[in-house]
Amino acid sequence: MTRRIVSLFISMALMFLHPSPAWPETSPSALQPISIGASVESSFEANEVEVEIIFSFLYNEMLKDLNQPIEVKLYESNTELEQKFRAGEIQAIFIDSTRILELEDIIHPSARYVVQFGDSLKQRFVLLARANDPRQTLPDYRNGKLSTCMGHMIGKRYLDVLLLHSGLPVTDEFFQETLTMRNINSTIIDLFFGKVDMALVPEYGLTLAIELNPQIDKQLRIVSRSEPLIYQAIGFRRDFPQDSIVAIESRFITQEPSKRLRRLFDLVKINTYYRLTEDALKETRALNEEYYRLMGNNF
Repeated sequence: MTRRIVSLFISMALMFLHPSPAWPETSPSALQPISIGASVESSFEANEVEVEIIFSFLYNEMLKDLNQPIEVKLYESNTELEQKFRAGEIQAIFIDSTRILELEDIIHPSARYVVQFGDSLKQRFVLLARANDPRQTLPDYRNGKLSTCMGHMIGKRYLDVLLLHSGLPVTDEFFQETLTMRNINSTIIDLFFGKVDMALVPEYGLTLAIELNPQIDKQLRIVSRSEPLIYQAIGFRRDFPQDSIVAIESRFITQEPSKRLRRLFDLVKINTYYRLTEDALKETRALNEEYYRLMGNNF
């Protein structure tokens, strides 16, 4: 079982783990389940069963102290997930950062959150090629094969912009084939063994792969590296009660987790949780706006 999608659902559950007197008793959401939605398309490195197992464990933990029920709903696609979110069938959404920006009309401006993994809140994406490949520039790889990972839409958005700035078509048109893998390691290994011509991964994944296999550092080279980006986030609907949002934040942002929860954090490599601020989003927003400008569309 891989760690990152599991950790995100653990994190969402931990928002509600320790009840506080600040939780508003009159909140409408106190009587009905709070539904948190995600999609298979965004939920990289795990499957629906794994998510349900981990979440069930934490749900039982929550029931010891909390009257507020929570449910996670996993949909097949981002399109279906967004439709449910817009229709009000779910109160919170976990999705890639480009979609968080494009759903701002219905996301509460003070209820967007991001998990920090490791030492950095934001991650750079790297475009990789084999070190011994005679092709040296990005245009040389036209009609080649690319490997990338599920849930990394912001990385693909970066590559789209990189290609457009070079006068080239977007990723899906530039490459003859794009393989979307379930995990980062498989994406890198495909390139390492010559199954694809290029790979696009978050830099932390490359760093980990090199630690496990130092030969990767010698066999692969970085063609391009993005600015630090927020790649996935959680947002609550604008009509989610403000007093409930305040109560949630008082638990999972400002309170120190119990020793038991700290061990869970360590297990899935969570450092901490932050409110997603405009400052943290500036590079991601600029990239998204540049994409639409280059495509000739307004955003």
